Amino acid sequence: MPGGGSNGPTDGFAPDADYHTDHVGSYVWDRSLEPLNEIGKILGMISQTRAEEFVNDGAYIALVDEDQEEQGEDKSGPSAQGQSAAGQATELVPWIVEALRSSATAPQTTRVWVPFEDDGQGGPAMAGTPTVFAKAVVTKGVTSTNPYGAFDMHYAMHESEDLGSAVFQKGSLHSVDGVAGFRGFGFVSEDTMFSFGSAVEVRVANDDSRGFGRVMATEPDWEGGGLPITVEYLIAYNEDTFARKEVAGGELELFLRDQFDSHAWRYGLYHASGANAGDRVELNGGFPISAVGGHGWADYWGIWTEPGFDLDHGDVVSGHLSDGSDKNFTVVAAPGRLMRVERQTIALAELDGATFEYWTWDEQLQQSTQLLVQYTHDLQSGSGEWWATATWDEENHSWSGKDSQQDDFQITLQPGEWLHLWSQSLGGGVEFVEGDTEVHIRKHTFVSGDDSLFSGGTTLELYGVSDCLRSGITAAEANSGDVFLDPAGIDLQNPVNYQFQQSDRSLYLDAALVGLAAGQEPSGGFHDWGMSSGPLVADPAVLQQLNDVWEVWQLDEYFMYETGHNEWNHYRALLDNGTPVTFDPPISFLYTHSQANDANNEGAYAGETVMLQYGGHGDLWGIPFLEVEDSGRWYPAFTLADGILVGPIGSEYVVKAIEKELSLRPSQEAITPTLQTGLDTAAALVLPVIGDWVNPADKVKPNVTDPPKVVAGVIQ
Repeated sequence: MPGGGSNGPTDGFAPDADYHTDHVGSYVWDRSLEPLNEIGKILGMISQTRAEEFVNDGAYIALVDEDQEEQGEDKSGPSAQGQSAAGQATELVPWIVEALRSSATAPQTTRVWVPFEDDGQGGPAMAGTPTVFAKAVVTKGVTSTNPYGAFDMHYAMHESEDLGSAVFQKGSLHSVDGVAGFRGFGFVSEDTMFSFGSAVEVRVANDDSRGFGRVMATEPDWEGGGLPITVEYLIAYNEDTFARKEVAGGELELFLRDQFDSHAWRYGLYHASGANAGDRVELNGGFPISAVGGHGWADYWGIWTEPGFDLDHGDVVSGHLSDGSDKNFTVVAAPGRLMRVERQTIALAELDGATFEYWTWDEQLQQSTQLLVQYTHDLQSGSGEWWATATWDEENHSWSGKDSQQDDFQITLQPGEWLHLWSQSLGGGVEFVEGDTEVHIRKHTFVSGDDSLFSGGTTLELYGVSDCLRSGITAAEANSGDVFLDPAGIDLQNPVNYQFQQSDRSLYLDAALVGLAAGQEPSGGFHDWGMSSGPLVADPAVLQQLNDVWEVWQLDEYFMYETGHNEWNHYRALLDNGTPVTFDPPISFLYTHSQANDANNEGAYAGETVMLQYGGHGDLWGIPFLEVEDSGRWYPAFTLADGILVGPIGSEYVVKAIEKELSLRPSQEAITPTLQTGLDTAAALVLPVIGDWVNPADKVKPNVTDPPKVVAGVIQ
């Protein structure tokens, strides 16, 4: 049951324990308030720069975690087959910041320059490095009654760092404090690439008891093919009720402010017992690095660098450690990474109603088909059925046939036949052998930097009999799926012998690097996301004890080697005087959801088992995301209640949501006079127009070579 009640696991926590004192952020989302989310994202990212602490100190670098401010964004689509296990790698964007003030009574001017990296989703071709320029003039500071202060900010995304280059996105945000007893802001934006935009005017009472606003947005029509449409709302609220009315003939809708459903975006994990009960579970998560030419971040997942900052094997970088010191490290880079794989089991009875993704390969057409598969369990017989319920439509980026049973078909298996599936909620691959009463999942741990693998030598001998990767693979071969050695002549008595070398952390076959030939880059084919070997073992005697080559996949522990042309397929780490720098891997454990553990007391996903992984405070993942139909928004399938126990018996943790979105529940009451007055007043507000925008690109981006002064809002 949730731990917040009597005799719950949190009852014994000290009042000053992290569980009680850690900040919890929450906000209300409503479709009429969606343009305000953009304001929150802008202010959240700017707050991470801590510019107020560096006034007149010159330009500096702040590494900003932009993903931390993204909520309800598109997480659509199934994972591509062969996708890397490194999907949680940290990416921090290097903002250059400069805050100036001529005197104690003068306004503060803050400028930022932000590199914009193309996400591959299309848009006009741009020459040079797209750069966001922003300039804010602050005339009043934040107070207890005015959390916005007084400021006027303009931003623009230019085609390049040149001040006169074309502008593709722009906007203005300003505070408003001209009405006694109220504060607020106005916002206007325009995206010329996609013809979207918004305009907002909002007023909030200084005591937060009531407010009103007018919101206009030009956005995709999710029900009409995604073409732009313009909608406008009037909103008002008091302490009990939120009112919303669409200007163009929409009906008045009322919602209760004290009854809501919650969706948690970020969680904290805390020790459930012992001397540190209630304290955060801390991990050695990583640190920023820099060298002449750029900045980056090193952690368990490898090394991330900003666009244009490439690191080669043997390069020296400066690491900026949490104690404030700097230290030089040597980069080790390899075209692949070695993983240890450990098998875990889940009973079929725990998977009733669970969905999976399944790929089939048509040899004649040389193409893959992706299916959505659901498992239905029969408790009486102890077994169940696998049904294909939908097909992935690449053109429309959606599941075709999901809402109809007309084209459903059962996947029939012969005794001993092997079925390989993929599950977002279970963290990756799921293996089933017909006749078993359980499925197997695999826990992957990167071990390329583990020197204990070599047992005093310099080479780890590895042996494989299934999916044995070749060396010298061409792009065409990777696109067609032809990346493995011919299985003829490979058996349990004659495995393929690989060598994993300590010197460069790379895998070799007959003295040749395993994987792609130099300069080869697959595109759009079967291994576009990368490629992985089959199981590899360090002792060939293990193979000789098996009855069939395919049984190697059923071993409780083995190695696999991942490689490919993408940065995330590669091994990049740091050496400290020849010794690999290690970071704590994520804590992972299976969790079975229940209605009692649900923050909204919902039972839709009761009984579903997921693989949860914790990479540090606020970074708990593994709960699958679902799209709200025709909205373009994605939410976690369920939200964990505060104070519940998670983790294996004897090593439990307590979980708590530290950032969540609230959805108000409808009200059946009649609108009050004060709310009606708020809506009437909102109708008289004048929305800002893009014509008031002032191009903030009035100063060339400074060249900063010093280490970052701020990382994700934390001053270094």
